[in-house]
Amino acid sequence: MTYAKRKDNNHAEIENALKAASYVVENCSRFGAGFPDLMVGSKGKQPRLVLLEVKQEKGKFTDAEFEFSNKWAGYPMHVVRSVEAALTVMAAYDD
Repeated sequence: MTYAKRKDNNHAEIENALKAASYVVENCSRFGAGFPDLMVGSKGKQPRLVLLEVKQEKGKFTDAEFEFSNKWAGYPMHVVRSVEAALTVMAAYDD
């Protein structure tokens, strides 16, 4: 099943908030194939690359997103639905 590559309505708000908080952010929403929407660099002493999948409040994974998350299980990847959630996730990597 093919899905259009479109951004959730909260995507820009979350991306901009992360940038404003001095994170390095790459918008990957155009990649498709289930790749998460954002790659974010942590600010900790040991830099980490964290993958964020942006979803609306009731948004669900596509088949491709589900397959990607299973393939990359064990690597830092999180579903975020708000600015607060994204900042909380990233704060956990800032040591």
